[in-house]
Amino acid sequence: LKKGNVDPGLISLGQNSSNLLRLALLYKFGGIYLDPNVIVLENLSKLKNTIGAQTVDSETKNHTRLNNVWGHNDLYLVSRVVVRVNGRTRFNFTVLPPSAFYPVDWRRVQSFFMRPRNEQHSKLLHKKLELINKR
Repeated sequence: LKKGNVDPGLISLGQNSSNLLRLALLYKFGGIYLDPNVIVLENLSKLKNTIGAQTVDSETKNHTRLNNVWGHNDLYLVSRVVVRVNGRTRFNFTVLPPSAFYPVDWRRVQSFFMRPRNEQHSKLLHKKLELINKR
């Protein structure tokens, strides 16, 4: 990347390095990584060797997070590892569906922090919160 031989995609060299460092630290030391804007609704201590699957936009078929050319060593890395180790008993991990970590689409989360526009909007928000609490 530094020599210009590899196209980093839409993500800068600094952010690419940060993503790789994050993956390496989690691999070596374990732990939990969350984006700073994540709101934790439940205790995460029960999650052992767990990763969240990424969502795909139903219209564009693109991933809704980290959708960039550089994804080969970040979000797709996990998918490639899962395929390789699937069924091997020494690799004990769980892949949870996107709804486990992203119960609200990031493009719609703002509405949870705004006053409801009307009674119907208020009812929709309450129903969505009920669904989130049932998980």
